[in-house]
Amino acid sequence: CSSDLFKCVTNLTYVDVSPMGNENIRMLAAYNPNIKTLHIHRYWVSDATLKVLISCCPELEVLKIMHMPNTLEMVCSLSNLRRLYITGHNTCGDLVLSRLVESNPNLEELHMRDGRSPNVTTSGIANMITKSQAIRKIVFLHYASLIEDEDETNLQEMFPRVDIIFELL
Repeated sequence: CSSDLFKCVTNLTYVDVSPMGNENIRMLAAYNPNIKTLHIHRYWVSDATLKVLISCCPELEVLKIMHMPNTLEMVCSLSNLRRLYITGHNTCGDLVLSRLVESNPNLEELHMRDGRSPNVTTSGIANMITKSQAIRKIVFLHYASLIEDEDETNLQEMFPRVDIIFELL
């Protein structure tokens, strides 16, 4: 993909690409600061690229990426997320999820998939849901169960408005 292409394709608000390298993703973000929906399939986004995406495209509402780094803390600096889909090894904990909903009050869906245990407790998820009136769906698909996993049914009973899915892969 030529870098000249990104100089011609500007003002995009919806991007769905597969696959696209980190350098091209950074250029796409730099030339398209109004992106609201970004889906990047079959490519691992680096920490450096995610930082560029967040700083260049602060109005992101829907973000779907494969993320290899160890934390999602930088996503907390966004404020307009409505749906977040992260595939990769995530080691975030309860505090990060709490900050995520505090900084993104309109977050409706959170999908985390394919990591080891995300170090999230069911009480942390309950706290996250309590802090957000917008959240409607939480999906954790992981290779290891969540901490306090036995409380899953209680969460669904406590928050019937939220579709809560925990699955082991």
